[in-house]
Amino acid sequence: MSAWQCWSLPPLALAALGTVALACGGPEAPADPGFCAVPVGDSPRRGPEAAPVTLVRFVDFECPYCAASLPTLAALDAARPGVVRHVFKHLPLDIHPHAAAAAIAAECAHAQGRFWEMHDALFAGASLDEAGLTAAAEAADLDLAAYAACRMDDAPRDRIVADLEAAVAAGVTMTPTLFANGRPLAGAHPLADLLDTVDRAAADAEASGLEPAAYYDELVARPCR
Repeated sequence: MSAWQCWSLPPLALAALGTVALACGGPEAPADPGFCAVPVGDSPRRGPEAAPVTLVRFVDFECPYCAASLPTLAALDAARPGVVRHVFKHLPLDIHPHAAAAAIAAECAHAQGRFWEMHDALFAGASLDEAGLTAAAEAADLDLAAYAACRMDDAPRDRIVADLEAAVAAGVTMTPTLFANGRPLAGAHPLADLLDTVDRAAADAEASGLEPAAYYDELVARPCR
């Protein structure tokens, strides 16, 4: 039985999924959600922990716009070195037949401390079918026996459901959607838009006079709006 066949969601998550517009797209799609500083939790992250801007992204591995946004994110880091801490949240959409299985695979890589290697391999792969997932796991240098066992476990599913519920709470309606210190940007935008959002978020952080961790904790304590 494949990990996709084992995929299931509890009733609460299914109800939440029904409130999310199942779409991925560019910046011409729906309006941005409101301000929401999404809790980081133990989600995969990279970049300086003391960065002034925490950028939380909701992503579907099968969404072509999510893949298309990766060079822009790399360009952002090159243009603003040390400014952004990237945090990954799953939002596999049911319009994509392999998205849930890819999310499970990525979470199982995260359990081995190799999420970003798997992230890059999944987006670089030709497909996300079973053969493609295996090739990505090999490229990410995973312990394949532990990876296979993990894919049958409830733990990765539970983590993905938690991200789904966070997306609903934040008003996310599409992938990719990002929040830079709570400032939203839905869709795969050009670098200029991303720089503007991040620069404004960084300016707010500096004006607060707080250390980055304390500032983001203060933002998380605010209600989404």
